[in-house]
Amino acid sequence: MEHEGSARQGVREAGRVLPLSVGAVLMGLVLVVVSVWMARLDQSGVPGGAVPLPPSGAQSDYVLSVRQDQQSLDRGVLVHTAIGGLDVGDEAEFSVKVFDLGKGTDAPAGVAPALPPGVVAAPDNVPTGGDLGVTLICEHIACTPYDAERKPVVGKGASATWTFGLTAHEPGTARLHIVAEVYRGDTDQVLVGAEPVDLDVDIRRTWSYTARQAGHWLVATAPGLGLCSGGALAGVAGALWRRLRARRRTEALPAAEVEPAVLERSAG
Repeated sequence: MEHEGSARQGVREAGRVLPLSVGAVLMGLVLVVVSVWMARLDQSGVPGGAVPLPPSGAQSDYVLSVRQDQQSLDRGVLVHTAIGGLDVGDEAEFSVKVFDLGKGTDAPAGVAPALPPGVVAAPDNVPTGGDLGVTLICEHIACTPYDAERKPVVGKGASATWTFGLTAHEPGTARLHIVAEVYRGDTDQVLVGAEPVDLDVDIRRTWSYTARQAGHWLVATAPGLGLCSGGALAGVAGALWRRLRARRRTEALPAAEVEPAVLERSAG
């Protein structure tokens, strides 16, 4: 009996030792695999072609280089076409020109070339001294660029012009958003951007636009109103024509004559 009890106790102790031995073996294998992988990593570099991060010293040098490039830029001034309003259907050219005024110590801020009539200067400084990109973002008006976006503006007295075509399609308030940015060398990295210039353009309703809109409305709603015969359409069109003509004459009269003319038609 004592021998049988000793045998059972030995089996239990062996059962506890066996899992511990297997765990130790597995842990050793994992350490070996990790060691081999790290050795290959040291020999071949970063796997997968990934670009390693620069050390902290190189990153500091890069930031310092960018700041030096920004400080080396010249001052500049942006001027643009003065545009107050357009009629629906009008086409106009809108030009933006940037002058290099030199370093900040060469001339006091705000000194710009003499401007011809119809040209307005933006109030804020526009950095120059490199490749300058000018874009025009338009809302409620069609814009077509006529020039390349990037042009060099380097050296005091240098300048570049960007021209855009504007087409007014519908009445209301259109907005022009001028963006000017200096690129770092010949790269696509923006070194610094100027304060954006925002302009509002009043698009005025015209007689022809109103007539077209009325005609489209008549064609779209005539079947629903039962105005399908030629005589009915002609009668409605004639009434609309007379009303629009009267309105046009009223708008064309001088301010002193508008009120009597309106009263005379109302009495009739």
